[in-house]
Amino acid sequence: MTSQPHEAHQFIATNIASLLWMWNQQRGAGRVYGSPPGVVFGPGDAVALDVVWVSAARVPSLVREGKLYGAPDLMVEILSAGSANTEPRPYQETDAVRYLRRAGVLDC
Repeated sequence: MTSQPHEAHQFIATNIASLLWMWNQQRGAGRVYGSPPGVVFGPGDAVALDVVWVSAARVPSLVREGKLYGAPDLMVEILSAGSANTEPRPYQETDAVRYLRRAGVLDC
């Protein structure tokens, strides 16, 4: 069983999603997911991200069966304090970022 995210992690994710939602509402540009559905890249190849935005033009092609099939336009992955994140590093590539790179996302 995996543990639930820390309160600080959820606080940061909620604030990022809220700001993105306000920007999106002004523009009607797409959909913001503050607790996103699974992002599926292929059979057995899926991730759960912290915040996701999908442009309106891409919603019809990505949203199926309650999941996102393919790389979102914007994703936020928040690293939390924990055993895997104890050493300071300028950048840490997570499983989600590796999946996105494999899916063809150029800027992760």
